[in-house]
Amino acid sequence: GKIHPNFISYLYKVDISGFKVSIWGDNFYKDVLLDKCRDMSSVELVNFKGYSTNPQITLSSLDVFVYLLNPVHYGTAENVLLEAMSLGVVPVVMNNEAEMEIVRHGETGLIVSDENEFSDAINWLESNPKDREKMSKNAIIDIGKNYSTNKMFEDMSSYYERSIKYLKQEIDFCDAFGNDP
Repeated sequence: GKIHPNFISYLYKVDISGFKVSIWGDNFYKDVLLDKCRDMSSVELVNFKGYSTNPQITLSSLDVFVYLLNPVHYGTAENVLLEAMSLGVVPVVMNNEAEMEIVRHGETGLIVSDENEFSDAINWLESNPKDREKMSKNAIIDIGKNYSTNKMFEDMSSYYERSIKYLKQEIDFCDAFGNDP
């Protein structure tokens, strides 16, 4: 449900022989995605792996992290993106707010807005392994610097220190979310 609704169309646009994306995690939408692949006569575009018991080994085996999320996804901290980048896996992400906050285009990964940009990004990464390696190193450094446990603790402490100074007030969230769960 978090994946971009046109995910398969994005993959289909890539013109690299043998191009394939492995998908780890819940296989709930596997049949839907495979049906979309069949519609394009491209079942070979995706390889479903199921759950990984060792994400570090799984992510370390990748050169590129295709992370195309729905523009209205429910993501929060994007932990898997941070984990992939911390291991030097170069991400290709959509131009969604959360991903653009983490990925620096052309420095720590690539940000795309449509199928053509995605195809161009994948082709560029394939054709420029030295630049991809530089992005990989930049991603490791950037995530270590900006998302380490200590940095996150310091940032959260700072936010808490500022927020406890605000005047306390009751907020009725029913106006925003309704009365039912």
